[in-house]
Amino acid sequence: MSNVIDLPGDVKKGDPVKAEDYNKLLAALRSSIIQPGTGYLRSINKSGTTLRIQQNKEFRPRINPAFSVIEVDSDGGNDYNLRLEPGRVCSANPVAAADSPPEDGYDYFMPEINGTPMDQKDANGDYPQISVEDGFSIYCKIKRSATGIVIPPVQIVAADREEKSGHYFPPDPFDSGTEEVFQYRRLIDLDVVSDEVEIKVWRRSDIDLEPFLWKGDNLGTGVDVFKEHNEQDGVYNFRRINACYGLEGELNGDSVKLDFEAENIGDTYTGTKANVYVEYDGDSCGQKAQFRPITQGAETDRQQIEIEQDGEVVRVKGNDVKKTIELQDCEGNELLSLEFEDGLLKDAGDEGSVLIQIPPCGSNYNGGGTDPGSTGSDKSTAIVPMGWHEKGYGALFTMESNEVLFDFVIRNVAINGAISKAQIDDRFLSVCEPGSIVVTGVTGDKLGPVSAVVKGDQIVLTAFPISFLRPNEVTLRLTGTRKGFEGFDMPERSERQFIANEKFINSAYPRD
Repeated sequence: MSNVIDLPGDVKKGDPVKAEDYNKLLAALRSSIIQPGTGYLRSINKSGTTLRIQQNKEFRPRINPAFSVIEVDSDGGNDYNLRLEPGRVCSANPVAAADSPPEDGYDYFMPEINGTPMDQKDANGDYPQISVEDGFSIYCKIKRSATGIVIPPVQIVAADREEKSGHYFPPDPFDSGTEEVFQYRRLIDLDVVSDEVEIKVWRRSDIDLEPFLWKGDNLGTGVDVFKEHNEQDGVYNFRRINACYGLEGELNGDSVKLDFEAENIGDTYTGTKANVYVEYDGDSCGQKAQFRPITQGAETDRQQIEIEQDGEVVRVKGNDVKKTIELQDCEGNELLSLEFEDGLLKDAGDEGSVLIQIPPCGSNYNGGGTDPGSTGSDKSTAIVPMGWHEKGYGALFTMESNEVLFDFVIRNVAINGAISKAQIDDRFLSVCEPGSIVVTGVTGDKLGPVSAVVKGDQIVLTAFPISFLRPNEVTLRLTGTRKGFEGFDMPERSERQFIANEKFINSAYPRD
């Protein structure tokens, strides 16, 4: 069919117009008229004929990008009401495309806000609003099936900034895969900075989704086993089972069947053995798996262990040695008894740890202080050189207290005014119970009252505001409860503990 318009020939002024030529001209004009068709509209005016595309009734020209914020209003406190430009979610639907007859293969969804489509206006002509808290985000929440098809409704929700999306992976025969998941497409972050609302936009367009279509390749030779998903190529890879060294693999329907074959090798020194598998060395893939025996070692008068194979069980036995070890003090009193049977410890008394301190026994041993009613109990001492003694040494005795205390001296603490401060050494703080440290002594380089109290990890000192009425510097003595001993105040002890303590003190040095 030719598209050439058949027009009459040109005429000169005064030439007659034939009916045939006039009809040709009318036919040419009629063939040039633009007619509206499916999806098109025609309008005719003095300027000519205009043809335009007929829009879908649901189409609305957008001023703002999809899902953008068009209104923000404070809801009081940290909450804000937002209205968003409507946006759509589109997802490929391979199931629908494969139907007979096939459908379009694409699904379109209008997200909902609190059950109302986000493009539906109320009586005032406003879109639905969503409330979001300072520091939270707005997401498009999408539920998808195992094949990746969207399960409506699609929702616009406010959630935590760190909301996590689920991702599908194929289920195995034991249903450990993911059948359906929620995915969160972040749209907006809302933060309030210096009383001003800051909006961070994550997208400016409709949301397009792809279904969960996946493919896999088998790698190598042998029995098929899934390997990994190649993120770059989007391929699920599988590896083969390459059976060797006593293993044989074969496909048995939908299953992989493995058979194992091994042999026992080698002899022991004694001939008594229990078979143990020999680890594969990586070289002998074609041979059978091997085992080695358990042996008790070379024969001696008294072997450490004995090996016995009893049917399908390997028994490890002792060496039939029985022995008792007794620990006594210098008076022959039993402190601990250890009993062995078959070379193994059978009995060691009650459960728990045991501390045994045995004093040196002999001509220098003195059992003094063992009488619990005696007032002559011995003292722990520090023996130091003292030239004025005939023997050249003397003793300094330790000082006892009703609590377990530590002392600490801080020297040359400057007094700079009415109020001064000094830092407590971190080492002393670390070995004392928190809050137990107090100031027990203050001595200045000259007369003048100075008070001191502990505040946290510092010492606050108070003196006269006039400089000549106060010391220039002081020495402080701090006392604190040893860490781990809070609440100890002259705890009760037994006579046995008293006797043991006296023996320990007397064992520190020989008596002259």
